[in-house]
Amino acid sequence: MQNRLIEMVWELQGFVPQDNGHYKYFYSFDTIGNLIERLYIHKNWSDEWSNGEKILYTYDDRNNLIEEFRDFWYDEGWGHNYRYAYIYDVNNNLIEELYQQSDDYLFVLANVRKTTCSYNISNKLTLVIIYIWENEQWKKRYEDLYTYDSNNNLIEYLGKYWDWFFDFRYEYKTTYMFDLQNNMKCKSYQEWWSSWGSDEWRNIWKYTYTFDKNNNTIEGYFEKWENDKWVNSNSTYWYNGIQYYSPLTLYYNNKESNYLYYGCHKIQISYLNLATLSVPETPPSTDNLHLYPNPISNILYINLENTPTPPEVKIYSLQGVLVLQTNGNQIDVSSLPAGFYVANVNGINRKIIKQ
Repeated sequence: MQNRLIEMVWELQGFVPQDNGHYKYFYSFDTIGNLIERLYIHKNWSDEWSNGEKILYTYDDRNNLIEEFRDFWYDEGWGHNYRYAYIYDVNNNLIEELYQQSDDYLFVLANVRKTTCSYNISNKLTLVIIYIWENEQWKKRYEDLYTYDSNNNLIEYLGKYWDWFFDFRYEYKTTYMFDLQNNMKCKSYQEWWSSWGSDEWRNIWKYTYTFDKNNNTIEGYFEKWENDKWVNSNSTYWYNGIQYYSPLTLYYNNKESNYLYYGCHKIQISYLNLATLSVPETPPSTDNLHLYPNPISNILYINLENTPTPPEVKIYSLQGVLVLQTNGNQIDVSSLPAGFYVANVNGINRKIIKQ
């Protein structure tokens, strides 16, 4: 028997009137575990439970969500707030999403937005079109096209936006390049405005990466286009008065892990294979401090000679952040992520490796 959440209770105080007291959420599931109803109730000023909203979910025979209804409780009963409807192809890919919403008084659902999707034979998304309901007809607002190479790597994303009020079409494109090991070695972004009469793309920014034989990032840098050339940038840029942050990404562990670097234009990384490390359990030391084993899996043992009381131990990341502080001769470091650290024992620093 599976455990499923069927009731959740909140107790809050000091908020707006309808938030005083308790909230409750009730969840209902079908026989195979699909969520079919979420009911929200709350206590009113009279300290009585009152309906708030409910969402109903419907599925097809392949367990794909095909309809989502949200109803609000008003003085005289339930009234529609919005509805989503979904259509899928034979491969269970979503090919259409319809969004409808009602006004606050008549509770009659009306079209708002429709999204259609297309896929290639590998079930990769190739086209997304978003329509807006205006003047009793669907008008195209967004269009996204995706192109892939023979390895199913995304090599181009082309977006288009139509503004019917100002009568222009704005396009933007992201291009990706990969090496023979399918590592992304370059990602560039360009823009084009049809209203300006331009017939070429304008460069905005790009990332460039190199990798070692184990598919780990060894170098990456961010540049932006200024005065007809690429210049170093600290991975932030301004556009239309808004500052955007574009971190450099370090990929490692065969691309299964990553780390984001903000506010810099270049990163350079070197690696140490933990499997090849061998450190004696009791290494010689001129200051009478012994830490073992190293690398560490769970317990770090500390032997500091001529110290009658348990030493004070502080462990720092390589960025200088204090991640653990305690006293003792046996330190549990199992909660620390794998990596390199500095152990400070009664003021003596030692490099340690958590594996």
